[in-house]
Amino acid sequence: MKTLLEQKSVLKALEYLEKDDERTLAELMELCIIPAPSNDEGKRAEYAKRKFEEIGLQDVYIDEVLNVHGGC
Repeated sequence: MKTLLEQKSVLKALEYLEKDDERTLAELMELCIIPAPSNDEGKRAEYAKRKFEEIGLQDVYIDEVLNVHGGC
């Protein structure tokens, strides 16, 4: 762990996460308030798909078991 925390890229990522914490928590709250009982997660999947598309992922789709996939 000490070695990781000495790497500039890791420190930069941690700094970003700390600065972005409020937005991250707000998005998590949005996701958590969407009802998603077992075997009925379609609304959450649609939310995640929309977010993936907003950040620019390509070929975003929801599979038959409602997992959301996308690539760079």
